[in-house]
Amino acid sequence: GADGTVYVTGRAQGQMPGTSTPIGGYDGYIEAFTTTAAGKPQATFTQSFGTTGQDKPAGLVVDGNSLIVASNEDGHAILRRFDVSSGSPVLSATRDLGDLQGGSIAGISMNGGQVVIAGTTANGALSGGTVTRAASGGTDAFAATMSADLSIGAGDAIAYYGGAGNDTATSVAVANGKVWIAGSAGTDLPNQ
Repeated sequence: GADGTVYVTGRAQGQMPGTSTPIGGYDGYIEAFTTTAAGKPQATFTQSFGTTGQDKPAGLVVDGNSLIVASNEDGHAILRRFDVSSGSPVLSATRDLGDLQGGSIAGISMNGGQVVIAGTTANGALSGGTVTRAASGGTDAFAATMSADLSIGAGDAIAYYGGAGNDTATSVAVANGKVWIAGSAGTDLPNQ
């Protein structure tokens, strides 16, 4: 964060220190760490989130006084926005992009005030906005951009990348306004 706070996301199958009863299965969590006057790190909050199923956070980004977490929650691509301006996380928005159908989230980033999420899915109909490139079948990589407040808007867009086989996204980066996806191709890729 801008004030030097370090934010971490992860998953736990039991109760995290400072949280309430576990939700069930594996739960996601966010934690904040600051430095004491003696120079030692200390946790300032821990917040669990998720479903009663198997949940797995895939990354977070800081957007001013908010954290945006991307996670695979019981098979769905879920984005959660937490306001941390009070020193404790307050959930301010949640967005479900849909069932990943056995896929996963490769990462999350920010680009010019928009959230970018990428991953792998067999679902060519994720609710990420206007489809700018259709799914090709099997599993494909995808990249979606949307408003940082996670509201549904006209600027939301999603593109699928892949060939005839099963393709997988393993990481995502944003540089100079472009989204870069790394991964593996099952057989062929378009124009290759």
